[in-house]
Amino acid sequence: GGPFANIAHGCNSVRATKTALKLADYVITEAGFGAELGAEKFFDIKCRKAGLKPDAVVLVATIKALKYHGGVPKEDILEEIKGLLQAGYQEFVLTGIHISSYGVDLKKAGTSEDDLLSLMQAIDKIAGVKRLRLGSLEPRIITEEFAKGISALEHICPHFHLSLQSGCEETLKRMNRHYTPEQFYAGVELLRKTFEHPAITTDVIVGFPGETAEEFETTRAFLEKVKFYEMHVFKYSKRKGTRAAVMENQIPEPVKTQRSNVLIAMDEKDTAIFREYYLGKEAEVLLEEKKEIGGQEYWIGHTKEYVKVALLDDGQDYANYLVKGIITQTFNKEMLLMEQSDI
Repeated sequence: GGPFANIAHGCNSVRATKTALKLADYVITEAGFGAELGAEKFFDIKCRKAGLKPDAVVLVATIKALKYHGGVPKEDILEEIKGLLQAGYQEFVLTGIHISSYGVDLKKAGTSEDDLLSLMQAIDKIAGVKRLRLGSLEPRIITEEFAKGISALEHICPHFHLSLQSGCEETLKRMNRHYTPEQFYAGVELLRKTFEHPAITTDVIVGFPGETAEEFETTRAFLEKVKFYEMHVFKYSKRKGTRAAVMENQIPEPVKTQRSNVLIAMDEKDTAIFREYYLGKEAEVLLEEKKEIGGQEYWIGHTKEYVKVALLDDGQDYANYLVKGIITQTFNKEMLLMEQSDI
């Protein structure tokens, strides 16, 4: 396959590094931490291989312990990208813990005025960058200014993961979430007004303590109104030491399963509808790996909207190749089929 790796950058403690190891193939740490964790060197910086299968370059700008905000200075991230470009990387994903708060600690320290938007603007100008994608965002970052700013970027991928958790305001309050469904929906509408058919994805938790049948129905109706491209549906599970673990009105497992099944069925329907939009249209796909499906070999990759696409293998090596073609049909539940029109 092509040169793909997930990289977490900016860990400033052993605890943060251990967290990052769960998310990335390589974790860039400060001197001392790598040695404690038995890390190897990578680009002359301490790091550790986590053994996960990567699918793009991920620069984790804020993969710090939860009490930290901000991230790595912009100049360091830009240098990192320039080095990776020389190795053949084309797509970069900014992700991590509190990515929406990138630059907060740097501003407080008086060392920089950069924020997430200015970081993206700087990356977008680097020669050779073909795609720039964002990881999970706090809903409140989606303002007119932010949407307008990112829409002006040449290489932005119109794929936005906004963490929702619940479509019911009362449930969100118990979860200690500082936004309402109405605020969330306003952000979604803003993105849809700014971009043509953007992919909006989210996370939803069912069966959070105290979630009544009425609250779940409120969430279900809200999700039906939004019509996400993809929803990651999770059943709430107790985590020792958390406030929710000792809350009253814990939800029985069979009820969680029933609610989860309802949302998964909705997700499958909405995902199929979103993908059908591309039938007959031209798309550009970054091909990543070759797979055998139904006895034939196909190259598999993703569009800018993170729609998975298959291209019939013609004997050439297309790993890490951007290919244009026409989406001809739905291939299976996971992907569309493309016929190549240009290399």
